[in-house]
Amino acid sequence: MSFFDTLFGAQRKVSEAMVTDVTRMGGDKVCIAASGNGRTMRLHEPHPWDGWLDSVGGLRPGDIVRLEWRPARRYRRPHSEDGRWSPATFAKVRALRISDASGRIARSALPSVEKAFGKPLFLTDRGNPAFQPDRGSRSLASVVASNITVYPHAEGVRIDFTDAKRRWSMVPVEDLAIRQHMQSCTECSIQFQEILAQQYQSEKAVLRIGLGRPYRGGKNALGCYLQVNHIFPLPPRQGHFSDDKEAT
Repeated sequence: MSFFDTLFGAQRKVSEAMVTDVTRMGGDKVCIAASGNGRTMRLHEPHPWDGWLDSVGGLRPGDIVRLEWRPARRYRRPHSEDGRWSPATFAKVRALRISDASGRIARSALPSVEKAFGKPLFLTDRGNPAFQPDRGSRSLASVVASNITVYPHAEGVRIDFTDAKRRWSMVPVEDLAIRQHMQSCTECSIQFQEILAQQYQSEKAVLRIGLGRPYRGGKNALGCYLQVNHIFPLPPRQGHFSDDKEAT
């Protein structure tokens, strides 16, 4: 029996899934999540990294992939989506059109952040919410939002938006494509602001939202901070991705 057979055992199965989240982490690590077989799957162990991502030609929300994945036996709530996967079995199948990808995401979208994660444990001075570690059944979700404003802030990108319950402000945007675009525009901040306004700000969108790993920021208590992983404007706008054609 091979190591991989031992690792995956009876649950070993190749399945197709749609990539929903591709975000930047510390160092050369990236976080990738997908939706398939009726559940959300985070590629947590082993951790994806820049070199591997480049080797598969990059990934974006809406890509259809094939992989072997199983849920983690143990995880720290609320990160129930964690799981083990095999890079050797991973393959890109095709890329959905923006309208198809956003349509799939919208069908499972929730009306508010609190519906997804409950009430925040606290808000930072800037207004960004943090949620209780070791509680909750999910750390990833989709939410319908309106009055969306995306803007550079310090060394990152922030978003303000309204859901069915309230207005949220200064939420970090960790979408890898946006972060990479920002890095390539370090000397053209005005141009980057224009790109954000043209491609991501909209009256209505479906946001992929997530909770980070427990973190103690400054004088604040330990918390899982809210972040936005991707923005699907509704209706979709040309230019949100570099290519709106379905690839085979």
